Amino acid sequence: AKTSTIATPVPPALPLTTELELGITDNLEAGFYFQFRQGASGGTPFMRFDGVKQRLRYRFAETGELPVDIGIYLELAEFQNELEFEEKILLSKRLGDVVLVANLWVEQEWYFQDSTTKYIYNPTAGAAYEISPRFHVGLEYWARGRFDDTSDDPEDDDGDDAPTGAHHYLGPTFLYQQGPMFFSLGAYARMDNIGDSAKVGDQYGKIWLRSIIGLEL
Repeated sequence: AKTSTIATPVPPALPLTTELELGITDNLEAGFYFQFRQGASGGTPFMRFDGVKQRLRYRFAETGELPVDIGIYLELAEFQNELEFEEKILLSKRLGDVVLVANLWVEQEWYFQDSTTKYIYNPTAGAAYEISPRFHVGLEYWARGRFDDTSDDPEDDDGDDAPTGAHHYLGPTFLYQQGPMFFSLGAYARMDNIGDSAKVGDQYGKIWLRSIIGLEL
């Protein structure tokens, strides 16, 4: 008898976030997020409300006043199965038409259903070139991994996005801005475990796409 295997398509994971930002002072900004998520599995084909976030971002000086522009970022998130705390140090430097940026980012996730805590790092770095005031192109790198022991934590066992191993992504970015509106797009390829095939339910696929639409009111 002849048998055949039909490959099962892997549905994309689709997080959708709406953010409201408010300038409190020239150097201090507040933000409030509404987050929705669709999981990368056949069992979660719908978009569900995931939770809310609140954050503060503070910059220590105006752009160019310090050798390296420095800011800090603090965020609290209340999701359907966890609380998240994020802390970032924001670094940037402008060299003519080129901007270099790096975010030193750590996160603590507390899953209140089983009282477990996960300690995560999310370093990011990138460079952008200003072709014109309206058009910018760049290259970005980001990673996500764990400080804590993951030996007893199966990958994505509980549907969260805390990996048991470090994942690395790299790709080009594009920004267009016109008046009070802007559009940003990034496409990132996974740099670790390149030979592995995509898996159903994996929160980290082979390709990530990120898009942002902004409107200044």
